Amino acid sequence: MKRLLVVAVVLGLVAVGLLVSRPGSKTPTSPARLRLAPAPELAFARATQPRAFHLPDDHGPHFDYQTEWWYYTGNLKDAAGRHFGYQLTVFRRGLSPGAPPSGPGLATNQIAF
Repeated sequence: MKRLLVVAVVLGLVAVGLLVSRPGSKTPTSPARLRLAPAPELAFARATQPRAFHLPDDHGPHFDYQTEWWYYTGNLKDAAGRHFGYQLTVFRRGLSPGAPPSGPGLATNQIAF
C-alpha cells in the first residue's frame, strides 16, 4: 500500500511539473501571488478528426485544447497473494487557450485535478 501511495505522489508531482514548467521562465523576485491570467477570447482547438502523433511533443500537454487527461494503471499483489488493480487519472482543463503565462508569481490559465 505504501508503494501505491508513493507512486501516486510522484505521478502527481510530475503532472504538476508538466503544467507549470515553461522554457525561459524565471524565478519570481517578488512574493508569490495567486492570480488568473487575463482570459482572451476563448477559441480552443477542437478534436474533430484523428491526427498524427508527433513525439516527443505528444508526451506533454496540448495547451490549445481545453481538456485532456492521462491514465496511469497497474496491478499489485500483496503478501497474501491477492491481486489488486489501480488507475490514477490526471485531468488538465484550460481556462484560456495557449501555454500558461510566463513571468513572476503564480499566474496560470490551467487547472489540474
